[in-house]
Amino acid sequence: WYMTRKDSIETVSQFFIELDREFVPADLQQRLRDEINNLRQKDCKNLADYIARFRQLNLQIKGMNEIDKI
Repeated sequence: WYMTRKDSIETVSQFFIELDREFVPADLQQRLRDEINNLRQKDCKNLADYIARFRQLNLQIKGMNEIDKI
């Protein structure tokens, strides 16, 4: 991907922006929010598994306010 680009990348931050554009699905944040909203303890092996999955999703979701995190 990087080698086939026509435009040069000047900074590390620009590199990460372009990397996200290329490889991160445009609807990723909505998918993560849907997944956390649909997460149920009964779908997990045990409570620890549920909590771990909840925390993992919570860390990936950008711009979630404190009330939504609870």
